[in-house]
This record gives sequence, structure tokens and C-alpha cells, in this order.
Amino acid sequence: MCLYVGNLTPTTYDNDLYKFFKSKGYKLRNGQVMIDRETKKSKCFGYLNFYSQEEAQRCLEQMNNATLNGKQIVLNKKKDSDWDTNANVLVKNMPRDITQ
Repeated sequence: MCLYVGNLTPTTYDNDLYKFFKSKGYKLRNGQVMIDRETKKSKCFGYLNFYSQEEAQRCLEQMNNATLNGKQIVLNKKKDSDWDTNANVLVKNMPRDITQ
């Protein structure tokens, strides 16, 4: 199970996230802060990956609004993808010479 962690400081990185939650007694696989590919700066949010759904739920209930590096963080369940990979797309009003 994966939890979204928002409102991180720009100087919070993967290891900081992992160590913070590990020190609180949570059993997690890893913590990852999302980094902008172009600027190489933190996007100020990340994800925690847990070994079990129960552990993730316990963390969500106990640690939402906790303070990490001086900022109050926000925890949420990670949303399932908004994109349906099995969906078909219909495109209308294309020129007749387009075949694919």
C-alpha cells in the first residue's frame, strides 16, 4: 500500500522521509520524494510504500498533520490512476487522408 505525503519542505529528501517514519515505528519499504526532472528540485510531495495495508492505514490515522522538518505534513491514500488503460478513444472530424 502506498500513501501520498504532501506539504514537504524543499529540503526534505527520500532518506529524511524514510528515517522519520521508520523512527516512529512504521514498517515501510521506502519513502520517495518527487523531484522535478528539469530543475532537479523537490516538488514538495512524495510517497511512502508499506509492506501491509494495515500498517499504511495505522500510519494514515496516527501521522496525518504531523510535523516534519518544521512543516505540518498531509497524508492521503494514493489515488488510483485517473487514466483507464483499457479505454478506447474516439477522435472525430479528422481529415479523410489520415488512416491511422
